[in-house]
Amino acid sequence: MKRGKRSRLAIMSIIFAMLSAPAAMADTSVTTQTSQPSLVALGDSITFGYNLGNNKAPSQKAFPYVIGSAKGYRVTDLGVPGWTSGNLLQALTTPRFMTAIRGAKVITVDIGSNDILQPAIKDGLLHASGQPPTLTSAEKLQFVDAIATFGQNLHAILTKIHTVNPQAQIILYNIYDPIPESYVKLRMISELLIGSENAIIATEGSEDHLAVADAYQAFNQQLSTYVLPGHVHPTVAGQQELAKLGLAILARPVAKPYYQTKAQFIYDFLAILGQAPDQSGHSPFKDVATHSYLWGYVHKALQLHLLSPVSSTFFGANSDVTASQAAQIAVNFLHVHLNNGESAFAFAKQQGFLNGLINHPYMTLRDEVLFVTRIENDMQTTSQRVPASWHMTQTEASVLREALKKSMASPYMQLKASMIMQTSGDLTTEGAQSSLAQGILQQMKNTLHMNIEENKGFNDGEPVLSSQVTMIPSPSDNMPVSALTEVQEYVANGNLYMNSGSGWKNIPGLYDLQSVLSNQLGGAALTIGALQDMTIIPISGGYQFEGSLNTQKMDAIIKGLFSSMPMLSQSSGMSSKSSEEFMTRVLNQMQTEVTFTVLATANGYQLNSEQMNVQLTVPFSSIPGVKTKLTGANAVILQDIKDLQLDEHITSNMTYDREIVAQPNGLPH
Repeated sequence: MKRGKRSRLAIMSIIFAMLSAPAAMADTSVTTQTSQPSLVALGDSITFGYNLGNNKAPSQKAFPYVIGSAKGYRVTDLGVPGWTSGNLLQALTTPRFMTAIRGAKVITVDIGSNDILQPAIKDGLLHASGQPPTLTSAEKLQFVDAIATFGQNLHAILTKIHTVNPQAQIILYNIYDPIPESYVKLRMISELLIGSENAIIATEGSEDHLAVADAYQAFNQQLSTYVLPGHVHPTVAGQQELAKLGLAILARPVAKPYYQTKAQFIYDFLAILGQAPDQSGHSPFKDVATHSYLWGYVHKALQLHLLSPVSSTFFGANSDVTASQAAQIAVNFLHVHLNNGESAFAFAKQQGFLNGLINHPYMTLRDEVLFVTRIENDMQTTSQRVPASWHMTQTEASVLREALKKSMASPYMQLKASMIMQTSGDLTTEGAQSSLAQGILQQMKNTLHMNIEENKGFNDGEPVLSSQVTMIPSPSDNMPVSALTEVQEYVANGNLYMNSGSGWKNIPGLYDLQSVLSNQLGGAALTIGALQDMTIIPISGGYQFEGSLNTQKMDAIIKGLFSSMPMLSQSSGMSSKSSEEFMTRVLNQMQTEVTFTVLATANGYQLNSEQMNVQLTVPFSSIPGVKTKLTGANAVILQDIKDLQLDEHITSNMTYDREIVAQPNGLPH
């Protein structure tokens, strides 16, 4: 027992020594300009190669040097023992670090171990007694804050690297657990801490399309070989394994992000800026169908001279849009007269339109949202930005617009919503005399409760969307409570999977998720244009916006959805045109109230919740499927029931945590 206690104390003493190691141990070599490719290593004592040499300079046995030797790279090891992500982020503002990063071909990032070790030791999570620690609420909050701070710092670190050197390939390492499994209680705690950080690392890697070197898995069953006895740092074999992980990533083809096609870019660009489509005329392009919603936006873009088609018969709808092309579209839209020799790209950079975008030649959906929002803010006339029915200042209007657009464009979002829908109806004079019509009308009177959970994020580097809808019918006086109806959906790799209780099925006809997100974004932009009678109320931490929807303007959204997503029409058994006509009638009868709660965050304003109340009356005979289902003697009901009335209340709450969306078990191959 005493021997075990001394061993545990030895591990803790090593951890303390690592945390207190001087920052002066960092490599002090000056980067020289040569034709040899450069590898820059950023991190803590693991990157430094602590305890593999005299600890006065980075060890030549550390994994960055092993990678450099195998690939012929010149290595600059900037690892510093004891550093946290905060230390590294601060160092990225110094000329020495910026110069090294700017000239690198490959950059390794291995940081985060000390972010959790320092609060863990301070809070008593790692101690020698072997008893489960008892933490105060303040200590628990400190630990949670440390994890959250690590996530913010890592995001800022990767963004800074991308900004300084967009061409460099980044290898992001996750964190291995150095605590042996024989220390059961300590291992349980360390797994919790490290698992939290590794989840953040995985999602950051997915968001930036970076391959993550899985040090955790590689070390998991090999601690006796890969970790120094009584220490937390890698052995020579452990450093070689870390290098092996990095070399394997360098041997892979670089994954391509989801870029905006020309069709998607034009649709979102014009929708966000409030430009209505023009569907008149005939499309001369083989890749853009006449009378399609896409043609309306392509036609509008050509009228505004925003861009040119590939040829007289081919628009190039599916080609990716470069940042230079986006800049030229902005210049054309704003009617900017460039100086002699000035490029559209240079103008866009000078105006700040391209600041903070993911640095690659092409535009992602996230890039476009930031890009177009900045163009909108740059437009000079207040009336172009603030509708007359919005009773607020230009600055206040920008808060709401920013929050709504960011909520749709965010690569991560968790939504929880509840809906209560009450249905009733009215009878004609003749129907009031019919017991059959009265009985059917009584059955129509019902209250439906629906709970919705939606999670948008990534799985294995691919954007995915999962949702679960639970319907809870309310019992009538003469009917038992109906069983819960639960429907699950999962969207990934261009496929929609649905499970209604009898197993997962692949539902054909879905476009890829990028198109779905693009349609959501365009719809959100049009919805912003349809908001009317908006007022603003300051609340703690943000604002509350109240108003209603101009349902005539909402008509454009419906047409766009049915045109670009034909499965919506197919599911109702109606043609796209019939579906549009029905929804137009519904919108003309609809009255709405909307409330948005927007809170200030470190990353700007964010939509926190939304409430909507909807009341509408629909002629019973116009409801899809009624005429075909009610035949023969039952057809008389069409004459007896005048209309269907609906009263709907929806409350939604959103969070934007970087979570991996788990793939459901049992998906068909």
